[in-house]
Amino acid sequence: MNDTGNEIIDRYILLGGSANAPKETGVHNVFNVISVSMLIDRETHCIHNAQINVPSKLTQQYFSALVEGFCVLDSTNELYQSIRKNIMTSSNNAIVQALKMAILRYRDKIEEK
Repeated sequence: MNDTGNEIIDRYILLGGSANAPKETGVHNVFNVISVSMLIDRETHCIHNAQINVPSKLTQQYFSALVEGFCVLDSTNELYQSIRKNIMTSSNNAIVQALKMAILRYRDKIEEK
């Protein structure tokens, strides 16, 4: 692995979560589930980079812009409200659910240490 790869591994944790996509939507037809993947900074616990599996590149970019910089140890209510307010697609509840699952997994692992 190159130095850049090692730096990424040393600095970030890869975090993911998923939720069932609503039936009869493009996401369901292509992927069946909404999945989110995020690089979490090990020191600040903030989202450095985020991706979501949806067919629309615009939705992918918008999601990333919306969540990057958020600290996953902070209260999530404002983040979830922001998603519901700003992402008006048939999958926004599944997006929130996928994020919830990922953030809960992260918090559980942090508490174990």
